[in-house]
Amino acid sequence: MSSEQPLLGGMEQASNKLTQRTKSDKTASDGQAAQLTLVTDEEVTSIFAVLIRYTLMIIFIPILTYFGGKKYILEDIMGFSSRQSFIYWAVIAVISIHVVLAVMVYRAYREGLKPRTLKKD
Repeated sequence: MSSEQPLLGGMEQASNKLTQRTKSDKTASDGQAAQLTLVTDEEVTSIFAVLIRYTLMIIFIPILTYFGGKKYILEDIMGFSSRQSFIYWAVIAVISIHVVLAVMVYRAYREGLKPRTLKKD
């Protein structure tokens, strides 16, 4: 039992140090926490609207370009066979995904560069 006593004492000391560190970290990070909570509901709504818009574009643009372009442009207008039009429009569908992703990344980068104005009451 005497060997357990130093272990328990060491655990209490470690717990006290952790509590002290947590309190000092909390006071030091109060400014950071205040900055994180300054996002308004309108900004969150705007972010989700943009996210949904790009998600729908990533889903539907390749599908629409593949099926619409394959049937109407390559097969009906240009006279390609089904196999040839399959290969060309599969490549175009993949390129369309990359274009949407590039636009999304560019917009996110551009918005990240904007300085945010903080309203203080």
